[in-house]
Amino acid sequence: MDQTIAVAPATAADSITTPGQPEQYTFSRVLTIWLAATLPMAVLAWGLAPLLVGRVPLPSALTFSLLMMVGLAWQAALGLWIVRREEGGLSWAAFRRRTWLVAPRHPRTDQVRRRSFAWVLPGWLIGFLVLTFGVFLGNTFLRDAVLIRLLSWTWLPPFPSPGYAQVTELVSPEFAGRWWLLVLVAVAWVLSLAEELIFRGVLLPKMAGAFGRWDWVANAGLYGLYHVHKPWMIPFRFLYGLVLAGPTRRFRSSWIAVGIRGIEGIGLLALALVGIMLPSLTTTPIPDLAQPHVTASPQPLGWYRGPLTALPRHTPGATGPFELDLRGYDLSALDLRDATDDLLYVTFDSRTLWPPAERMPTGFDLEQILALGRNPGLGLRSLHDRGITGRGVGIAIVDQALLVEHQEYAGQLRWYEQTNDLTIEPASMHGPAVASIAVGKTVGVAPEADLYFIAATFDLRSLPARCHSDAQAVRRILQINSQLPENRKIRVISISSGWLPEWPGYADIAAALAEAKAAGLLVICSSCNQADGMYFHGLGRPPTADPDRFEAYEPGLFWAGDFAENGLSSDRLLVTMDSRTLASPTGKDEYVFYREGGWSWAIPYIAGAYALAAQVDPTITPDRFWALALQTGRTIEIGGGAQKQSLGKILDPVALIAALQNPSAAPSR
Repeated sequence: MDQTIAVAPATAADSITTPGQPEQYTFSRVLTIWLAATLPMAVLAWGLAPLLVGRVPLPSALTFSLLMMVGLAWQAALGLWIVRREEGGLSWAAFRRRTWLVAPRHPRTDQVRRRSFAWVLPGWLIGFLVLTFGVFLGNTFLRDAVLIRLLSWTWLPPFPSPGYAQVTELVSPEFAGRWWLLVLVAVAWVLSLAEELIFRGVLLPKMAGAFGRWDWVANAGLYGLYHVHKPWMIPFRFLYGLVLAGPTRRFRSSWIAVGIRGIEGIGLLALALVGIMLPSLTTTPIPDLAQPHVTASPQPLGWYRGPLTALPRHTPGATGPFELDLRGYDLSALDLRDATDDLLYVTFDSRTLWPPAERMPTGFDLEQILALGRNPGLGLRSLHDRGITGRGVGIAIVDQALLVEHQEYAGQLRWYEQTNDLTIEPASMHGPAVASIAVGKTVGVAPEADLYFIAATFDLRSLPARCHSDAQAVRRILQINSQLPENRKIRVISISSGWLPEWPGYADIAAALAEAKAAGLLVICSSCNQADGMYFHGLGRPPTADPDRFEAYEPGLFWAGDFAENGLSSDRLLVTMDSRTLASPTGKDEYVFYREGGWSWAIPYIAGAYALAAQVDPTITPDRFWALALQTGRTIEIGGGAQKQSLGKILDPVALIAALQNPSAAPSR
């Protein structure tokens, strides 16, 4: 028996019940219809999608969207079935009457009032703001990069969500040039109107019996909770539901809700268009590789910051690479004779102007600090003297814009390409640093290795495409490598970056990295190697200590406090990180001394070490390299007495190469 109850005729204060209005649903009937619409979407999103994403040959976002379209098609069928069952047929007149798909009517006079369609305009504005805020909160990357870092909204709670379920996934190089996406998005939006059929067409006209005059609020609540397939959007969809249900109930016209939903269609088409217009490196033909291929030449970074009136002071235990940042400053008017302790923690560059010698600390030698910082340390220069320089081995780096003409790596640069049009942007500080660590002529680990550099910096237009940008860069590297001769192959990819599963495009970058590993390349980055059991960390060094003395090293500045408390497991490979002199973005012959580094500096260091190993033993594999690096690594003792702690395994390049050349004599330290 149909679960319906009758309601009294309308009163002057109640604008939704009129003589002849259909009988109303009970609460259980409302709940039954809601469950019939909601559960399939939840099963598709949380049951089927994780099984299919990454396993079918489609972009992850497309796989998820197609599943959601199946759920919406079910809702459309459900809504039509309910109307047919209740009305005895699906005539257009009966369908329009039952679902309020009629012109707006005055809530008291019941006269047609077409000017009520004006409610669509504020509905667009409110809907746009509410849904945009929900997208930013649900998208972990946008939340962290914009709302927290840029706007300093640190009070925001996290809303973790699968990256592939984000609407911003439409802005992906995976869809570059795919104009059919516009058609698919339009179809998806039309199908999304099945939600209006269920919530504002089927349910809202018959909810007064269970919820009285607050039926529109209850309708919005059910609409919000229905989004269990995207739970981070529930509070925002509830607010949006109020915007949809309020005027629909007041004017008894679901056309208003359909009109308001139009802003979603416009937004989806706009996002899809941005994705379609993104450049795609992986579809660009690869030119002749006999000559270096450089598609852009970013300008040097202008870096003059004016006079400094006082020297910043060092805070013991402080973390942050630029605590005492003197790059580009004029200190010539200062008296620094009593500032030795602070000067041992400064970062400075070729453009830093220092006071004359009589106003500097006695014995403080800036040139010596720079010279020691140039040395990659750990005995590497002794290998270079023996011709073990990475010659014939390719290192690929995915990073920010590069000053391509810098003297440290210009001669080794075989390829430079950008994933976006960055020609108007100057060189970054990051790109020249990591390139010089890997292949720098005087500061690098593998000074004669070939350098292939993809600048994957993204602009605001492609901000949500961070992972996708890195993924297409990795695939571009694989394309290039497929055309290189056997004796000049790329063997390692260095990416001083990491990704979270909640980020849009995570499945894409994970798949690209898997392709690189399947091709035999070592991929070293901030997050991907932990899955392979390849843990690493970076070492600190006082700026006046000898980089070739293992005993000169200590935990890196940014994690020294944690080490003192918790120590460090011996399954991590430790390499030089702090107190490095590296290529500067400000000029082709200029340098920066970075007192404190980070994993960004450790990653290209390991890539360079792998290139040396591949030169000596072209059959080396990532797993064998890592196991041998740990086996031949050194452990030192730091501190004294009760504070004494072991620090290791520190990469020993000389012992590693010796073990490759004579496996039977491989030492264990």
